[in-house]
Amino acid sequence: MVKPHSLLLFNRVADYLDQVTAINSDVPCADKVKEQVLKVFECPVTLDASVSALMLRLRPAMRHNEQLWVVALIYVHRLLRQVGLPLELRHAHCLILTAALLAAKKEYGNGVQETFRSLTGVSSQQLALMERAFLVLTSWQLHVFPPEYMSVVASLPALQAYVRTARAPVEVLPSDVLYTPSPPKVEAGRTLQLRRAAASSPAGSPTAAHRKMQCGFSQNSIWTDELFA
Repeated sequence: MVKPHSLLLFNRVADYLDQVTAINSDVPCADKVKEQVLKVFECPVTLDASVSALMLRLRPAMRHNEQLWVVALIYVHRLLRQVGLPLELRHAHCLILTAALLAAKKEYGNGVQETFRSLTGVSSQQLALMERAFLVLTSWQLHVFPPEYMSVVASLPALQAYVRTARAPVEVLPSDVLYTPSPPKVEAGRTLQLRRAAASSPAGSPTAAHRKMQCGFSQNSIWTDELFA
């Protein structure tokens, strides 16, 4: 059974992103206006040669929570889908850096930014600039629901196989390759318990059951363990 902090999940995401950026490296951009939108993600400092090397350097900042790399992957996909461009090497490092920063901030709070700055050499001002641009381009959509997370984790082996023979440009998370999970079954008795809990709690005050259902990133280990059992 693969745990959230196992390197297997990290390696799958890192390997996949390396392959995607390698395929898209020679794709000419036909839309200069779209290209200009990503100009802020051309880092002013030299980062690692590969995406996986950058991710490895950032693992301490992510507190070795490999689930957050799946979240960051989803964030990058959302942004590029909105912009309509593939993931290319000249933008990949800073896009992934920013997505990782946002995922870590959502999980651990704003205090992680200094760790990202010290590990990469990117200034706090540049990190803040990229963060704001990323949020605007994704319409501040940072929540990842468990079924979406589960779909990406389950699809990683298929995505790795797909990208080995794919032709550029390759989308970060092509919908025709993603696994679509079946909705979880909820027992009738459990549903009744939740309704009674909601009825007995003060208005506007979420019950423990509701908070559990909302699933923060750290709780997504239930999905990971089931998938790799």
